[in-house]
Amino acid sequence: MKVAADDLYVAEFQQSLAVWEAEVRLKQAKLIARQQHECEVMLQRGSRGRDELEIRRLDEGERLRSRNRNLVQARRGVWNRRVFMEMIPSRM
Repeated sequence: MKVAADDLYVAEFQQSLAVWEAEVRLKQAKLIARQQHECEVMLQRGSRGRDELEIRRLDEGERLRSRNRNLVQARRGVWNRRVFMEMIPSRM
């Protein structure tokens, strides 16, 4: 009788253990899937931010080049006027 009860207990315990292990594996799989999704979302967010920074950097570079061209043209104009004024004899 005791042996039969022990065998029944072991069988029920093994069944419970198998159910518990299956639940743990399922929860682990769900956790891994959720973490993978969160990782992908974060990578996309980082990529989008990096792309926006690159666009801003390029725009800023173009703005600075344009500003530099304008300054160079202005300085050349001042220099040309100065040279031209020096070529004209002053009236006394």
